[in-house]
Amino acid sequence: MMRSKDKKPKDRPDLYLLHIPKTAGTTIAHYLRGYYTFKDVLPYLTWNHFLPVLKKRQLKSKKSLVPKKHKLILGHFGVSILPEIPKHNVITMLRHPLERTISQYYHMEFDPTTNNWVKPGFIKPTDTLSKILNDPKRQIFFANTQSRYLSRRLDMRKLALSRYERRQAIYYDSLPEFLDPDQSDVKLFKQAVASLDEMYWFGIQEYFQESLISLAWRLDWPIKHDHDRQQSVWNRPSAASLPASGRNKILKLNQADLALYKLARNRFIDQYLKLLRAQLKTVVSAAKFKKERTHLNRHLIDSVTKSGWTSAARDLRERANGKKS
Repeated sequence: MMRSKDKKPKDRPDLYLLHIPKTAGTTIAHYLRGYYTFKDVLPYLTWNHFLPVLKKRQLKSKKSLVPKKHKLILGHFGVSILPEIPKHNVITMLRHPLERTISQYYHMEFDPTTNNWVKPGFIKPTDTLSKILNDPKRQIFFANTQSRYLSRRLDMRKLALSRYERRQAIYYDSLPEFLDPDQSDVKLFKQAVASLDEMYWFGIQEYFQESLISLAWRLDWPIKHDHDRQQSVWNRPSAASLPASGRNKILKLNQADLALYKLARNRFIDQYLKLLRAQLKTVVSAAKFKKERTHLNRHLIDSVTKSGWTSAARDLRERANGKKS
């Protein structure tokens, strides 16, 4: 049976939102927080905030760094936190690397350190995105970030202990062990896909409403429409406004991410259509469908009921093909 939109979820599983920067993860996190208590949620979002509160004896012990009471982990910890939370179900969001890179750069301009990205002064007042993309020392920061988040498994206990001695902050995304410029795109892609295969759920930023619907159904939770987007960078230049050389440079730096995105996007579309088909099987009359249609994507449902599944599938795939590939 369909669920009442007012129903509260009975089951709150142990979840880890592996938050890749600028993929609508903050909005997904906002949705998830609504179904957990304050004490359920780990109060740190980055390694740079979490590790300093730990004592040396905690880092040296075999006990998990994450207390069992924290059922919900939301943050930029990559796959490096997984040894600490072996029972948590992992979910994530992905985004086309062209738009993600541009969004991150303009976010970084006014907030470089909060999300454990880079040290202060990484972007200078005279810098532009094109200038950084052509700087061999800085361009790697914008290369295959999503694949790195899903593949780079760092020993954070060891790294934290070494930095305790030198009193250094840990900017996870800038760590040499995380960036690892010698790792090939092919290896990064394969490792990222292996992580994706083990995910409890993943969504696509370009299909945000569909992603929210599929997550709700995966968790057997109420579906919320028109969710407010969080952490959006307003008035930033679009990809179309960049010169072709800039767009090509970003894509060249993100070959692993581009391949990962295309694979994940196609998987998501197939899974979403299967989900939609399964839910429509519960509809036994037009009247019942009319009452419960708010639980599903209105536009796609209209396409299905008027034109059949071919139209619904074409709608999603045309939107996918409309993005930069």
